[in-house]
Formats: sequence, C-alpha cells, structure tokens
Amino acid sequence: MFLARKVSAPLWGAENDVAGDLSGDIAKEVFTKKNNLSFWRCRDASEVHGAALAIITAPAATPEELWIVLVPEDQVAAVGAGFSETEGDTLVESLKSKHVNATNLSFGRLHSLAKRLAPLVRDIGQSCYLFTKPEVLELIFHAIENNQLQADRLSKPTKEALGGNLAHLLAKRRS
Repeated sequence: MFLARKVSAPLWGAENDVAGDLSGDIAKEVFTKKNNLSFWRCRDASEVHGAALAIITAPAATPEELWIVLVPEDQVAAVGAGFSETEGDTLVESLKSKHVNATNLSFGRLHSLAKRLAPLVRDIGQSCYLFTKPEVLELIFHAIENNQLQADRLSKPTKEALGGNLAHLLAKRRS
C-alpha cells in the first residue's frame, strides 16, 4: 500500500541541500495540523491519477501544475507515525474514503519522514509524478464527463480554466 502526497518537487532537489542535510525550505512540505499529515491511499502507482484528482478537486483548489510523491505506507509507519482514516476534502465523493492522516508526528519524526521522502521525490517518474496544468484540467474534465464530479461545485478559477471545454460538455449533456 502507498500513500500519495502533493509536493513541490523542485524544492527537494539535492542541489538545495545544506551541508549534507535537507534544505530548511522543505519544512512547508511536511507542515502538520495538530501533528497530522494528510495523504491519499493508493494500492500502487496505477492509482496515482485518483490521488491527483482528489487533491485537485478540493473545494478551494486552483488548477495548477501538480507533483505527487508515492510513499510506501511502511516507510511512514517506520518513523513512528500512526494512521487515522478521515474523510478527504475533495469534491469527488468516491475518493473521500481514500484519505488518511499520518498521526503523532513530532518534529523529530517529521525530520525522519522528510529524509525518507527526499529520495522518493527525487525519483521522478518512478515514485514522484508530475501532472502539468493541461493534464490537471484533463483529469477534471474526464471526471465531469464520467459523472464522478459535478461541474457546478468546482471553484471559480477551475471553471474559468476549463472555459469552453466545460461549456461544451454541459451543452452536450443537456441535449
């Protein structure tokens, strides 16, 4: 089992390391809320598109380039994290149950987790995946087309980015 998380891959580059350690700039990448870190469960890499869709359809999300890292769940558990199943903040109902929080993450555990994440984020195409903005919009468009997502619930920036494609799809549905 894997856990998917949005990252800013360029921040994790080895060229940003300081004196052999990770750059302090990645601290925002492992920012917790009440010592919890949000992830989306995936059986394997074939489910990374679902995790991407869940992330990009959060109610306040804006369509932009998206990097996702897949982390083996046992790597997160190995730092002493627990897990709590929680409903995900996504507009895609079928994906809400895929959300999980890694819990009990102290500063030391976060540092250990970041050290485990770094080589995964740096392994582009194998454990870290880029979705360009056009690919993000395509994921959203297909979710609407396949009745996984209601277009009227999308954020205004997402509706605007979909523009004519969305209008065409909605007109097609009405006919």
